[in-house]
Amino acid sequence: MRGLTYFDVVALIDDLREENANLTARIAELEEQAWNLNLENERMEEAYWIDESIAPDGTSKPSVRKLLERLEKAETDLRLSDDLVKALDNRIAELEEKQRWIPVSERLPEDGKPVWVCTIWNEQHSGNLTDDCWTGLFRDFREGEITHWLPLPPNPESPNDTQTQAIVYGKDVSRSVK
Repeated sequence: MRGLTYFDVVALIDDLREENANLTARIAELEEQAWNLNLENERMEEAYWIDESIAPDGTSKPSVRKLLERLEKAETDLRLSDDLVKALDNRIAELEEKQRWIPVSERLPEDGKPVWVCTIWNEQHSGNLTDDCWTGLFRDFREGEITHWLPLPPNPESPNDTQTQAIVYGKDVSRSVK
């Protein structure tokens, strides 16, 4: 399984939001269809009272039966779409929670685990917290300087276990790993 980067998650959230908007528009269309079918059904029922040509067995005329079937299908489609929109909303919330900046006042990362940090000056750096002391790749941080942190995504997996790829001065240099 390939690890997702922050940008992959953001792109996935954007895709889910777009799909959610499309489904919301589809739900509105289905609601309008259901409303129109209901109005048509009411007109047909009124026509039955005027035209008393109900089938001898007491059933509805075929046109009304078809209209009722369409209304039931539209209502079923609307319920299914509504459930899908709710599931997408839940997935978006889950992904956003995993990729949100966490205030240090809320909680701290695991000791020694690399994270992305944001300072009081809105600078972003890689860093980690070890024994209540924030350190970074290029510098250490003063107490109170870090305001938020973000978990790093997992490292990408190699295309296969025996091959790595490196770019040296713009040239693809691949080597075998033994």
